[in-house]
Amino acid sequence: MKINEYIDSGILEAYLFGNVTEEESAEFLRFKEEYPEVKTAFKELEHTMELFARGMGKIPPPGLLTQIEANIKEVVLYDSAPLIIKVPHKEPEVIKANPGEFIQNKETVPFDIEPPLIPIGKSIFYYIAFLGTIFLIIALIIFFIHLKDQQDLEQIKTEMRMKR
Repeated sequence: MKINEYIDSGILEAYLFGNVTEEESAEFLRFKEEYPEVKTAFKELEHTMELFARGMGKIPPPGLLTQIEANIKEVVLYDSAPLIIKVPHKEPEVIKANPGEFIQNKETVPFDIEPPLIPIGKSIFYYIAFLGTIFLIIALIIFFIHLKDQQDLEQIKTEMRMKR
């Protein structure tokens, strides 16, 4: 293969955009080291793509860099500050009541966590039952195919006996 044909084949562009297989990538890197023409053509292609990207790029607004730096400083300050959670401490209240009397504690914490719809044990059971059903269906299909084959074999044997 001639080097100019290799360069014109589009492999350089494909490699630059990352659209090559591992074998093509290894071959390209080997050719790039062996042949200075490939290396030069690849550098020219990279330079052309850089110029194209710069020509198509948009110039950012003037205050964008300072805004980004300010946001980064806020994030760094927020992340470096220690997290302190103040929990009010209250002594437990002793409630005296008569036997059988219902006491309503007004300081109960609501329990918002809902139990799962299907307990884990049941979901595993359903999974195993489903797989068992699938295996049973497959076993029945194989059994009926085997039964049909045996019937066909018996029929062929009787036909062979009749022909003798």
